[in-house]
Amino acid sequence: MSQPSSQFLKFHNWLLTHLPQPSENTIRLLLLGEADPALKKLLAEQACVLDTQVLDDFIKDPVTSPTYDVLLLLNCLINFADISPVFEQAKACLKSDGRLLLVEIVADINHPEPHFSQQTTAEIEHYFAASGFFCRHHLSYPLTVKKQMHCGEYQECWDLRPDIFKVRNYRPGDEYPILDAFQEIFSTQRSKAHWLWKFAQNPFGPPMASLVWKGHHLLAQYAAYPVPFWMQGDSFLTQQVGDIFIDPQYRGIGRGQTSLLGRAFRHYTRVYCEGQIPFFYSFLTGTHLRFGKLFLNYQCVTHVQEWHLPAATIPRLKQAEDRWNWLHGYKITETETVEAWADEVFVQARNAYGSLIARNQQYLTWRYQNHPDQQYHFFVISLHGKALGWWICRVENQILFLGDALFVPGEQTLFAARLGLIKAFTRMQKKYGAIRLVVGWFGNNPQWWVEILKNLKFTAQPQSQGLELCVSPFSQEPELKVLQENHYYTQGDSDLF
Repeated sequence: MSQPSSQFLKFHNWLLTHLPQPSENTIRLLLLGEADPALKKLLAEQACVLDTQVLDDFIKDPVTSPTYDVLLLLNCLINFADISPVFEQAKACLKSDGRLLLVEIVADINHPEPHFSQQTTAEIEHYFAASGFFCRHHLSYPLTVKKQMHCGEYQECWDLRPDIFKVRNYRPGDEYPILDAFQEIFSTQRSKAHWLWKFAQNPFGPPMASLVWKGHHLLAQYAAYPVPFWMQGDSFLTQQVGDIFIDPQYRGIGRGQTSLLGRAFRHYTRVYCEGQIPFFYSFLTGTHLRFGKLFLNYQCVTHVQEWHLPAATIPRLKQAEDRWNWLHGYKITETETVEAWADEVFVQARNAYGSLIARNQQYLTWRYQNHPDQQYHFFVISLHGKALGWWICRVENQILFLGDALFVPGEQTLFAARLGLIKAFTRMQKKYGAIRLVVGWFGNNPQWWVEILKNLKFTAQPQSQGLELCVSPFSQEPELKVLQENHYYTQGDSDLF
């Protein structure tokens, strides 16, 4: 007698675990799809009263009342391009405490060979979330053929529960309830111009957000926006997470991954991330950081550092200037316009930084020049007409914030950075009044930049809010280790500058 395959056992064991426990009443179960005799026997042993139906007929037949404790959908979605009617009908036929056990073969989007499956995991999760189902448990394993070769498909098993909350992706016009919710939850007026700049006018991609609704009431959002990235000679798009919120009245719904924010995160990563980007990142602290590490696979790259320079030190920096001066070919240009110098510096400098946001002309123009709420000042240092680096800053509460910087490494870098810093301090103090402190966010990479900061008399300390730079990885590549050892960040990489 042949032994059942390991794939057969995985599915049957999963099914046994996720069927309701038999009670005084039998379990009413509707099976959609073809079941082998062994499966039917297993269901009978679990006190299931089994009905079967073809999926086409199930979608067409009207449902008069919720009847079933369990709906088992077994590998029958493959011929349906639009599967939303399947989930709408499933919700209508299930009791309020019922469950939909969805078992489907899906395409491995990373497999090089053509695949048989009509649906991807992202598409299936998009549809069931938009229909008001949430995932209690998910099992995924690759299907194999002879010699245990992966055939380009996965067996996916979902334990889904119906709910009044629906999760869907952003649609044009959603910015209005998003802005209203932001105002209500954070008591902060976020302008439409700011939202349009960050999401709709981002040159690197369209708005991306997963929204949780109860009827027409927006309760939670998980969102991010694309940014260009450079890592060890490779350029690609990643995403910066931002503008996350949940209505405080609904924070007690579910727990962890079944909470409303957890559901939004799951939807977001399935629809916008997996198979599309290697990771996304965010600067986090407090409750969101703890929640993310426990339930959302957030992994710490580094604790954020602030570098402080008392204003009283600036005159000593001036005295420390060599006999070199502007006559030696150095020029500092103050500007609010990003021009060709941005690409010139980035191309020369990027390999010396390991990994960083691609601070090219397109990125800097969008991030700083086009920002609707802030005015930033660039100080560009050049030698004989060739750009060596730049600082970007603004002043608030007598603090000069160095929000971003990029320099080409070399013998002249320390002198160029010092000239630009002195010029920025002098001009900003003249424009905004007395400055008592200079502050910038910089990590420990690259080491030559850390030495420059120390030579400029900056001292490092933990960021005042305890922020951490975190990533969520979506590939098997060792990006986390590369980032921990090589990544360069500034305050401008966050939305706090």
